[in-house]
Amino acid sequence: LASQNCEGIILTGDFNMRDFEDKTTEKLCGGNWKDAWKTVTNADKKTKFTWNSHVNMYHGPENFKWTCRLDRCYVKSEKVTLKHFSLIGNQPIDGKGGDYL
Repeated sequence: LASQNCEGIILTGDFNMRDFEDKTTEKLCGGNWKDAWKTVTNADKKTKFTWNSHVNMYHGPENFKWTCRLDRCYVKSEKVTLKHFSLIGNQPIDGKGGDYL
């Protein structure tokens, strides 16, 4: 990524990251990576967790409940302005609390 001449890069996915790894990742390939969630929401805890088994029974209601932000969306660009951030796939597809995407 660092050797390519490009106008901007968007890197997003299921990184399985922990919060303490953010600073290291944001400094990769010359730095200046913006975390979309931090930038747009000012790190609003209401939209932080991409894994929230208190609400979404990913692994079954009989298992322990916990929250974590495992997924990330990073942007590295001088020309892109981040304006909106929201989570998708955090509502049951059947509308009744069953399967989630």
